Amino acid sequence: MIKQKHILVYNEALIVTILPIIRLRRNLTCNVRINVVDNDLNPYQCLWSTTIAECGGVCMKVPNTRVLNSTSCMLKFTRPQIGCYAIALTIVDFETSTSTTQLSRVPMELILKQFMCITTTVSW
Repeated sequence: MIKQKHILVYNEALIVTILPIIRLRRNLTCNVRINVVDNDLNPYQCLWSTTIAECGGVCMKVPNTRVLNSTSCMLKFTRPQIGCYAIALTIVDFETSTSTTQLSRVPMELILKQFMCITTTVSW
């Protein structure tokens, strides 16, 4: 554990929650929120995982139709093809918004599953 200088207590690790598989309709732009809680109220960022230790074999395997907002941990995803896409992210927290030393790192993975939605009209 790393002791935080500004409050003289040890840092608590981030808590990250999300469903492991998220179903998305094909051809729609979807925003997926990564739920992050920092009990120390430290600033945090969501980043694309880049090392094998954090993401195994799925580092940056998602097609170019995705955007990650690092401060809100919102993933914007648009993909025309049906299929499953593995996402590997790492959430890090810092002592202050200007510090560059990470207090903790939490790697996480999820699957985005694109599906075809066929709409039908029902008459009663």
